Amino acid sequence: MFKALTTFFLHLRLPMQFTLAPFFIAGASFAGRSWTPALLVDFLLAHAALYGGCTAFNSYYDKDEGPIAFMKKPLAMEPWMLPASVILQLIAVFYFFARDVPAGAVSTSMFLLGVAYSHPLIRLKKRLWGSLITVAIGQGGLALFLGFFVAGGRTLRGEFFLCLLGSMLLAVGFYFVTQIFQIEEDRSRGDRTLGTILGPRKTLYVTWCLVALGGALFLSSWFRGLVALIPALAFAPVVALWKKKIETWNSERNHDIAMMLVLVCSLACLGFLLMFG
Repeated sequence: MFKALTTFFLHLRLPMQFTLAPFFIAGASFAGRSWTPALLVDFLLAHAALYGGCTAFNSYYDKDEGPIAFMKKPLAMEPWMLPASVILQLIAVFYFFARDVPAGAVSTSMFLLGVAYSHPLIRLKKRLWGSLITVAIGQGGLALFLGFFVAGGRTLRGEFFLCLLGSMLLAVGFYFVTQIFQIEEDRSRGDRTLGTILGPRKTLYVTWCLVALGGALFLSSWFRGLVALIPALAFAPVVALWKKKIETWNSERNHDIAMMLVLVCSLACLGFLLMFG
């Protein structure tokens, strides 16, 4: 039983969820709310229960054998883990409704998008534009709104929408970079992803452009000048080196580089938010 619970916990892939933390925190920052114990609980439930449960739900249907984000050797999931992933997400949804009705509505939308993304009856993941729009809205856009509403925000400023666009582009950029080391598995499932269409090197170029533009828009909500270019500058040297090896390295090595890029970019945005946001 302990082994099964450990497997389920690992499939929540919490390191991946916390790379999305800048979006929620940015939303809370726009609400002008300082960190409180209640907001910390909101943050943990959003990332561990709502995001984590969604990821476990997806893993159950994907049945990956090769590397996935922050899990190089996926463990087999058991049947009980599917309803457990749904229950975990619903706990977060009901909690957010109890905290704030708009936040509850946002979390419900995130839950439904996650189901539509993965479930075989719909599986938006199977289509390039379906998956792109789902990730942009669900992981980037709605995460920003969730942080804003649970922090008590009600009045939206113009900078919020600049940050919203940046968050959506960053989320898609992070998503596309994970496809670089999953091309063969995506092809075997018949999923039409950017990686299967363009191949690893061109997918890397698209990812860098999205992260550069998204990061600039995200940070320019607070900063001007070269500071807003930090995500682009952080990606550039690694992209220059990686592109030479990307088609010859195996999926595990590409996984390590991809996750390092996502982590560095996320931490850069998060660090500036916590210091100056």
